[in-house]
Amino acid sequence: MQNWLVKTILLILTVLSLDTTAANQCVDLFSKATRFSNISFEEQSQYKELQNVADSVSLKIKALYAFSEKNEKSEQLVKALNSELNEKYVNLVRNFLQQKNIEYQMIRINDGPEEHLRDIQYPIFMISPVDKKSKLNKYALGLNKVAGVSLIYSPPFNRANGFASAFIPSMNAIVLHENAILDGQFSDSRITPHEIKHALFYAELKGEYESKIKAPIFGFYKSTKIVDSNTKKPYQSFLSFEELVTYAYSITADAKKIKREGSLADRSTLVSSLKIMKSISERSAEFAQTSIMYIERLPHWITDYDNSFTVRLSDDSQVVLQIPEADLLTYQKNPFEYAKKEFEKIQKLAEFNLAQIQKINLDGDMTAALNFRTDQIKILLDKTAHSL
Repeated sequence: MQNWLVKTILLILTVLSLDTTAANQCVDLFSKATRFSNISFEEQSQYKELQNVADSVSLKIKALYAFSEKNEKSEQLVKALNSELNEKYVNLVRNFLQQKNIEYQMIRINDGPEEHLRDIQYPIFMISPVDKKSKLNKYALGLNKVAGVSLIYSPPFNRANGFASAFIPSMNAIVLHENAILDGQFSDSRITPHEIKHALFYAELKGEYESKIKAPIFGFYKSTKIVDSNTKKPYQSFLSFEELVTYAYSITADAKKIKREGSLADRSTLVSSLKIMKSISERSAEFAQTSIMYIERLPHWITDYDNSFTVRLSDDSQVVLQIPEADLLTYQKNPFEYAKKEFEKIQKLAEFNLAQIQKINLDGDMTAALNFRTDQIKILLDKTAHSL
């Protein structure tokens, strides 16, 4: 048995209780160390300076969130924050982008849940969709052609919203990881492709992109319940069924990196991905099963609209199916029948994921991790198992 496989099996069997946050911090440290070994000393110094300014900005944003409303002190803090963001920080990023031959356009947006937070002017660097420039420019061109999606770079915006990378539907844009400008390409083989898949799903939902693989994922669970901030479970208040598919990409990427490099950080990242996928799949199966029960026994708790189907689980939680543009006619003929079939598919996809995870965790089957996404695609494409 290959050495990397033995080590990985032992790690998975012994570190299943590994704290997700600690694992991610370990990965981040290793990731930065690896990248710093591949760039010049001058670039390292510039990037560290950029990080220092980003840290300073983050502290000011955090302090601003402590205010419940606009007042004289908050206005002074916003003024200092915008000055640092749009002068020193902008100049540092511009220099880095120019050195890496990354063509861009810069805009500013105001974003925040409260009035005083919407006074923050975030600089957004939009990666130009052009050929013959950096890899990021070529990626931007490809995404723009396929689904009209933009690539943007704005670490302060990432930090203020609590994500490393994300797809933002309202902007139809993927926000890059802050390390992306270090080497002028996607800085993480697992995060950005995961978000790209979300972007393609969104385009498919709107009828702007056609996928050969019809996955039952257009829907979500949403709750307004107050969630304990100390909980380590992800997606407590909002869970998109898309994660049933996008995390398969992450698991496969993690396994490939382990096979290629075999670092402790990579193994702990895989453990983290498996834990998250397990939680997502268990809860998705539960929501789907409950929704089917409501369809069959409590139809008065259901609301169907022209392009969505809502199951009200309680006064503060609901499951919503979004209907892709291509399925609207089928859905409108019999909304309840369509919805029941979709929930059955979601349930079976979740069960497939859980079976794969069990192979990896209990049997030490790393082949199942390496082939997680391809095996999932085979199931989705299997016309003899059309119920999935």
